Amino acid sequence: MATQEIPVQFENPNYEQRTRLSGKDFLLRFRYQERDCFWYLRISDTNGNVIVGDTRIIANLPLLSTVTDLGRPSGEIICIDLPSVGQTEQTARDPHFSDLGRRHKMFYQPFEDML
Repeated sequence: MATQEIPVQFENPNYEQRTRLSGKDFLLRFRYQERDCFWYLRISDTNGNVIVGDTRIIANLPLLSTVTDLGRPSGEIICIDLPSVGQTEQTARDPHFSDLGRRHKMFYQPFEDML
């Protein structure tokens, strides 16, 4: 399997989508919190059982590295701040409301590709 881009809806502050990751369907809920100006991701199984609670989306860092639930996607999800790719200094910024899906892209890397 190859790294896949996770599609996101531009400028929709709270939505859920079904996404296939490593051959298994998950419900991904993206929610923008205006009070603290951050995006959050929740991952559930197709029955709505929460696997990963609201996790703040931080640019260029793995989002699932501390998740131990056996139902989690086997790979890793990361939000890439595209303008910071290839930079030698720490230029990444976390996604603001209109950034997710534009300046910032979400990717899933299957476990098999991480070996």
